[in-house]
Amino acid sequence: MTHIFLLSFLLQVLSPEISWQVRAGIAQGGSIVSFEDNTSGLVYLTASLVASGNVSEAEKYWNNPFDPPATRFDLLSALAWNGRYQIVAAGNTQQVPPDMTGRTISDKCASICALGWMEVREDGLFHGEELVTRGDIVVLSRFFADIDTGVSFLFLSELDRLIP
Repeated sequence: MTHIFLLSFLLQVLSPEISWQVRAGIAQGGSIVSFEDNTSGLVYLTASLVASGNVSEAEKYWNNPFDPPATRFDLLSALAWNGRYQIVAAGNTQQVPPDMTGRTISDKCASICALGWMEVREDGLFHGEELVTRGDIVVLSRFFADIDTGVSFLFLSELDRLIP
């Protein structure tokens, strides 16, 4: 029981730095690991949907806690891995957003933004802790043909299919 509490604590504290595969419950070798307390993004999403009157949609996502909505950090990590060859070929010509300085994936953030796959927010910051928005999805749809622009967010499990 103690190790589950410690794992939950580490997920909450280190969540932005943990790879999207681990947060989705996919371990190396294809085994499934469930992290029952990883619902912070899901709580925010369902609360937002309920507040906007979309109760049935909120209920659908709330009933799927083992596949939470992706954050911008999750999307960045997935794009950095799935698009690694394009990133190397493109090089890095853009500055790292100030809120990404010192993070393990900061150089990839600059490259991905330079490729146009993601954009910094209007204030010049990346805001990786925020959930992927419809605006992020529209930007992605310019480069990934199978992206549905009618959705408001992406599940973690959907990030695997984003291959440039």
